[in-house]
Amino acid sequence: MSAMEYSSAIPAASGRPAQWHRHRRVLALAFPIVLANLTQPLLSAVDTAVAGHLPGPAYLGGVALGGVFFNFVFWGFGFLRTACLLAAFGWFAHAGAQQGDVILAANALLLNFLTFMAYGLDGFAHAAEALVGAALGARDGRALRSAIRVSTLWSVLGAALFSLVYAVAGGAIVGWLTDQPAVREAARHDLVWAALLPVVSVWGFQFDGVFIGATRTRELLLTMAFSAIAFWLLAVALQPRWGNPGLWFAMLAFMALRGMTLGLLLPRVLHAVPPRAA
Repeated sequence: MSAMEYSSAIPAASGRPAQWHRHRRVLALAFPIVLANLTQPLLSAVDTAVAGHLPGPAYLGGVALGGVFFNFVFWGFGFLRTACLLAAFGWFAHAGAQQGDVILAANALLLNFLTFMAYGLDGFAHAAEALVGAALGARDGRALRSAIRVSTLWSVLGAALFSLVYAVAGGAIVGWLTDQPAVREAARHDLVWAALLPVVSVWGFQFDGVFIGATRTRELLLTMAFSAIAFWLLAVALQPRWGNPGLWFAMLAFMALRGMTLGLLLPRVLHAVPPRAA
């Protein structure tokens, strides 16, 4: 083999481990998600298999109709709940725009604090969804209460950390996000609301996970609609008197009401498992 042939063969040989490493990385990321996603139709397949071994096709047809009805109710309530949430934030933006471009920009900037926190704490809400659903499916009251208690504890601790960071470094974060003096001043003036949002809104986010895991979408819709209406009434009443702080107070009340109303309905989830199973 000539030197040229040998040198041209080296990249091909050394490229195989690198190519396998790329495949392994993709599989390592995708395989757990594939398994997790397959559990959803697998549960449906179990129901189908049980009904499929019963005498007569009516049982199997009943499972099919039940699945369609469940999906319609679950996702229908979820859509309406999301519409209420978007309507509240839409009104918040509209009310900010009525106060001028500077306030609109400052409010949008501060809402990034809430968005960042919400995505960060969603992990605990998703954990609550999975654990609550598993506990209810197993009729295990002790596991249900433990899942709610532990996931909520970590979520609240995370929210407290976010509030602390926003209170200490919020002004610097505002400076990183914009170099416009007027927007900086307006955002820093209302920074206290952004710092309070994590510890106030965490309860609504966390209970969302609990109620979604328990498939209690009706309660989620009703509490969201009530909170959104209360937000609108407060915003209309307080903004003309207090200005932008009145609008932020209404937003803080909206987040607080989401958690409070779901907390009042939490016994419905806890009582779904007989006490003897606890």
